[in-house]
Amino acid sequence: MLRPRFRPGWVPSWKGNKRVDLNWCEDAIEHTDSGAEVTMDAVRMSDGRHVCLKRIPCRAEDSTEVAITQFLSQNEQRKDPRNHAIPLLDLIQAPDHCFMVLPFCRRLMHRFPPFSTIGEVFDMVEQALEGLEYLHELRIAHRDISIANIMMDANRIFPRGFHMDSDDQDTRGRELSGLRSRTRVGGVKYYIIDFGESMRFEPNDPVLIDMWSKAAVHAPETLEYGRPPYNPFKADIYTMGSSLKYLSVQDYAPYFDILSLLFDTMMAEDPSGRPTASAALEKFRVIKRTYSRTALHSRIRLNNLQYYESEPEDQVERAIW
Repeated sequence: MLRPRFRPGWVPSWKGNKRVDLNWCEDAIEHTDSGAEVTMDAVRMSDGRHVCLKRIPCRAEDSTEVAITQFLSQNEQRKDPRNHAIPLLDLIQAPDHCFMVLPFCRRLMHRFPPFSTIGEVFDMVEQALEGLEYLHELRIAHRDISIANIMMDANRIFPRGFHMDSDDQDTRGRELSGLRSRTRVGGVKYYIIDFGESMRFEPNDPVLIDMWSKAAVHAPETLEYGRPPYNPFKADIYTMGSSLKYLSVQDYAPYFDILSLLFDTMMAEDPSGRPTASAALEKFRVIKRTYSRTALHSRIRLNNLQYYESEPEDQVERAIW
């Protein structure tokens, strides 16, 4: 079931009432955010779950994105805790296109809610690197790992839900309230999404390619005019390093300067100088092990924070880290 605004026969809730403040009418919120042309949220009628619908402009059997998402959603793949690919809940078929039904998640690129502790950021970095390691182990190159394609399951953080098209409103169009920190809810799951540019290689396939990508962040070797074939796995390392540096070192200076060298190495100009995903994950874990549980619980603040903050910490939060 779609939101009221997108149901057949919709009548604006403010119609005939001039005193209504449109800012707090849920059906007055426009669907214009990034990706709005192919994604829409909905409620699954069978269990009331809030989900995301993504339109694929071809039949499912003709879509590499659907094939890779289906593969990563199989029971065997989901058993691995490193699998942070967004799971496919269902597939809706139409004659010339289809819709993937996915968990409804929140983008990290909006930076709300902000991270509260060093441990919360480390958890995000570790899950992202785990996810990339797992994809590369399966010989899947993502080819578009920007901050827009790293999301989190925020359902427990927002007890009244959150709106797809408004950073500061819940599913009813009202102001967000009762926000909980990631630590308070025992941590959250992060997902890598959007396999529209991804490629899966067979064990004996050569991995050098010469293909343009619609990626939001490009490794330098993919932009050169008349460029030679490049390794998409090394390009993934660059874009992941760029995304994680932006979400930690730049957003929360100076708390994560210790991670700068790792991310800069991942973003080396020469692809041969970049670590593998497994090596990057291990280097990160070496850094993380230098922090005590108390240090991981240290409070941090987003640069230029202007958002509603979560509930104050309590002894429950302290016990988690």
